[in-house]
Amino acid sequence: MDKVLDIIELDDSDSDSPDQPSTSHDREDPTTSQNAAQALSLPGTSQALDLNLARGLDYLMKESRKHGAVIAKTVIINQKQGDNINTDCYITESSGISYGKGNKNRESEESSSGEGASFAIPEGTNPVKGSIRLTDSLYMLHYESISKLGNVYKGVKIYGKSGQGDIAVKSLKYSKENEREARILVKISHHQNIANIIDSGIYHLGPVKHIFIAMELCGPDNLTNFMKGSKQTKRIKQILIQQLVNGIAHIHRNNVIHRDLKPDNILISEDGTQLKVIDFGLSKEMKPGHSVTKASNIGIGTDGWRAPETYSDNVISKQADVFSLALVIHFIETDGSHPFGDNPVGWSYLIMQNQGCDLSKLESEMRDLVGWMLRRIPKERPSLDQIQQHKYFGGELACPFPNLCFKQPQTVEKLKRQKDEAEKKMQKLQQQLEMLLCQRSREMEQTKKENKELKQKIKESQSSSQATSSGPRIIKQQPSGGRMSVEELHESLPGYEGLIGLNSAFVITYSFPAGSLNGVTYEVKEFTEYLPANLYLKVLLEKAFNAGLLFKIQMTGSNRGEIIWNDKIPHKTNKRGGPDNNGYPDPDHEVKFYGALKAEGIEY
Repeated sequence: MDKVLDIIELDDSDSDSPDQPSTSHDREDPTTSQNAAQALSLPGTSQALDLNLARGLDYLMKESRKHGAVIAKTVIINQKQGDNINTDCYITESSGISYGKGNKNRESEESSSGEGASFAIPEGTNPVKGSIRLTDSLYMLHYESISKLGNVYKGVKIYGKSGQGDIAVKSLKYSKENEREARILVKISHHQNIANIIDSGIYHLGPVKHIFIAMELCGPDNLTNFMKGSKQTKRIKQILIQQLVNGIAHIHRNNVIHRDLKPDNILISEDGTQLKVIDFGLSKEMKPGHSVTKASNIGIGTDGWRAPETYSDNVISKQADVFSLALVIHFIETDGSHPFGDNPVGWSYLIMQNQGCDLSKLESEMRDLVGWMLRRIPKERPSLDQIQQHKYFGGELACPFPNLCFKQPQTVEKLKRQKDEAEKKMQKLQQQLEMLLCQRSREMEQTKKENKELKQKIKESQSSSQATSSGPRIIKQQPSGGRMSVEELHESLPGYEGLIGLNSAFVITYSFPAGSLNGVTYEVKEFTEYLPANLYLKVLLEKAFNAGLLFKIQMTGSNRGEIIWNDKIPHKTNKRGGPDNNGYPDPDHEVKFYGALKAEGIEY
């Protein structure tokens, strides 16, 4: 005859009512463990935490059955607002097991009677064998690395005497950069598609100071392995894409740029219904209202998964994340393929050259969205808010630009051959340019004495206003407060087509605020100039601008004036039209430009 045990179930539905015992006469039920696990799936809590708690309780149930205990089919745990769950449980010394919610009154009562005292870890002890103790409830298994770089380890969180749950712990040597990563993770982790943070802090290994970031254990696989493991249904892909966009939108709304978005940094649940974005080691937190941030160095991110501007420019924006997001969306939608071909060796080159993009595997609405996100110019890409309002997600927006051309990707061998040829031509062009500069230098040396005298006269006239006999009064001094910005235009200027190294142009913008000079007021003014993408020209122009040689003020009234070009320095305000229209082609422009700057004492 089976032993009959009283099982007390403590319900949180009415804290004022006394506990009501219930008696069970059933034999051991093989489904009780499953039922207990299901009872732990509380709404509004972390799925990973519920699962780990269920595993811990399942283990305790199995152990109790060995001693003849009967387990209640329902375990009710006190749930507080949000994800904070009190999971203190008490195990009696009898042959049965009683689960109770962690109640302060109950704890004090039981402690006073000497039974079922609240669980506390004695100082200096470690209940998790072979682990590093981080806090009273968090432990890191430093010998169980779960990341490629080896800095994320399996961990354990202790839930009183009720058991323990698996977590992930990222360990970093202490530095301002790593402290920044921890701060960013804590800021953005409260989202269902971002790895949730449990706790973070400092610990020491000998004299070495470390930062730990304890987070939920996601997975079990990253997006790369998940997509290439087996073909996914259209519904699963839609779920993953929606969750990914929601996660990145949450990151951007918190003024954070991920800067390393790729399939390896996205974890997927086993059934493919839950996506988590991870690895914020390269992320950057921006000041509110700023759209871009200066990068500490060029090349942040993973080759083949980053935007074209990250290979050359000194700014990284949210739009760089949008480009990477488009590559990952294409990866999901096409079962693991890349829009720039099948060979990873050529991805970076094709992205930089804006060629080889093939979106033919995508359906029309998805192709429209991804094509918009892959625009070469960052300002032409949509924001995350616009992406969420695209037709693919049931909104009204569509790409306002022409569709991307489908250019056939080239072979890796051809890419390497083109690269070698381009480098040889560049070296030859550089030698020719150096010879030309030397020749121009010798020519200018002949008139050096005259130029010195001219320079002295110009300097003397910059601080005074002079009247000319044939024109208006001029203040030969450049206003202060001006700014010069340079942007690369990916097209050749007329007269430079086919020249290796000069197949693009610089667009220079000069901006002056309103102000006053020598009692003369002037309004805001902006100028634009075009130059072939020649670094020598760019450096010389910057020196001339900083020396105040490019602009002056022309009087328009008794106390009013406007900023105009200083015609002593040649400038091109148009891309086309030739010399008569202040544009290109003009084969003598560079010679005149070097000569004028040389006369002002500006040399490379």
